Amino acid sequence: MTSVKPNFNPLYEQISHQLADRIAAGEWMSHDALPSEWALAASLRVSQGTVRKALASLVSQGLLYRQQGKGTFVAAVVGEWGEGGVVQPGQAAACAEFPRADLLACVRDHASEEVAERLGVRRAASVYRIRQVWRLGGAVIALDDAYVSADRFDVIDARRLRQYDNSLYALLARREGVRVVLGARQMRAVLADGESSALLAVSQGTPLLLMQRVALARSGEVVEWRLRLARCERWSYCD
Repeated sequence: MTSVKPNFNPLYEQISHQLADRIAAGEWMSHDALPSEWALAASLRVSQGTVRKALASLVSQGLLYRQQGKGTFVAAVVGEWGEGGVVQPGQAAACAEFPRADLLACVRDHASEEVAERLGVRRAASVYRIRQVWRLGGAVIALDDAYVSADRFDVIDARRLRQYDNSLYALLARREGVRVVLGARQMRAVLADGESSALLAVSQGTPLLLMQRVALARSGEVVEWRLRLARCERWSYCD
């Protein structure tokens, strides 16, 4: 039976931190129902009112959601691809499909001036650069480079990413208790260079769509900056 460790935070905050830790540890997965307020109060040896406030705090942070008459559930982890799928010309958004990521590399690097500015770190600070390709129906449709502060997060490596199906966001949610929200996306047209053309299996000079986006923690802290080069000669991308 779990008991509350004494500290100077309000009791409901202690309970919310405990529950968030248990979610991060994988005790409850996305869309799993939590025990009832009564059951949690009994196991944690606190009042139902304290549990209710703790759950409300986690709902406000986006870690949980409620369904009227059904209970409280763990919110899904946002995926790196985003919320919109991929369609071919002439298809409706309802027919959108979602690609699957393959991890190419996860290495430590030094932040360039642009990366440092986007992440809010000093220039040349240690960062992780995570490179992925996205596949749909056997074809590579996009190439991602994601940057994360190595000083802020020290749990990232290729082995751990593969444990979480190559998902950085799932890794951060389960190991760090950090749930991300996606910031505004900027897009512009670019031409494939030698490296991107080889990885995307297109000719050099082929038009590509460059998407740039930050991912934020619920607190508003920048967690990641991501650049995506997407093929657009056969696919369209839904918001």
